[in-house]
Amino acid sequence: MTPATLILLIPIAYVALQLVALRSMRNGWQWAAALPAVAMGAALLVYLVGIVTNAASSSLWLMMGLPVATLYLLLLFPMRWILARSDA
Repeated sequence: MTPATLILLIPIAYVALQLVALRSMRNGWQWAAALPAVAMGAALLVYLVGIVTNAASSSLWLMMGLPVATLYLLLLFPMRWILARSDA
């Protein structure tokens, strides 16, 4: 798999991980899973305002935020699993 393919898969992975996280996590974990959705919602709003105002760098918010949000969710799942195992 080429690096370009991996970069193009990040938005798909983010959306899939976000949906799974919001559906499967409960209580405080669901709040933790919602943080990237709130941040990416704000980034999408900045992007849309940038399109309307013809700002050239508005897409940077999405390009820089998506990998961070995806990594956050990828780390949240094992963290929840580890902490659930230590409580049992």
